Amino acid sequence: MSDAPLRSPRAATEIDDCWPVTFGMVETFAREMQSRGIKPELETYHSGGVAVVRHLIDRGLIAAPYWIQTVMGYQAASPPTVQAVLDLLRDFPDDTLWLCSGIGPHQLPLTTLALLMGGHVRVGLEDNIYYRRGELADSNAQLVARTARQAKELNRAVATAAEARAMLGLPAAAAYETSVDPSATNPGFTQCTESPRWDSSPHSRWHAASSRKVVRPTRSAYLRRLRASRTSRSSIASTTHAVMMHAAAPPHR
Repeated sequence: MSDAPLRSPRAATEIDDCWPVTFGMVETFAREMQSRGIKPELETYHSGGVAVVRHLIDRGLIAAPYWIQTVMGYQAASPPTVQAVLDLLRDFPDDTLWLCSGIGPHQLPLTTLALLMGGHVRVGLEDNIYYRRGELADSNAQLVARTARQAKELNRAVATAAEARAMLGLPAAAAYETSVDPSATNPGFTQCTESPRWDSSPHSRWHAASSRKVVRPTRSAYLRRLRASRTSRSSIASTTHAVMMHAAAPPHR
């Protein structure tokens, strides 16, 4: 088996960019989402993200269960290793729902690890465009189907939307119904999506969901779009899918 990296048919492109995010910005986003009953997904790329999560908890801006995603293998992020995952989970607050994602070729190994550890997974073309070495993925659905198949083989049943909402402490779907199509007036927003939860309970489950990506150039533009949304419950999501399953065993801490 060859371990040689995949060669791109295109020349390399260097991007020197950074999206600065301050504590004040994070607090502003959290307050706005809290006022609208949104369950935020908390992405952390390294161990420092836990300090931000605890800051939001101390300020009373987020409520349990805390839906935290570890992003592994991104540039300047935590390395895509088992030890790095364990180190991140060790510092998570109690009542955390853990979702794991891996960038590029690290997606399948890291999501498989999360399945084995009782966690939840994120897959999709935003993070990885290959199904296997040298073969481009046909769609997000193809990547989700593989994850669901893996979960079944590990005796972790994929949850329904209603079960996922219950795990997250969200109201029933009927509470989100609206006569307004949010995509018609604000293409960046959709109704609240079902996100996965990490729980030590043997009855915890996962659910597959997806929506579209939002480009957020500035905090003010972000908030204007959020306030302009005509739905009372909105969620900003991306071109990936979150998959929730039975926890075969408590996640390692």
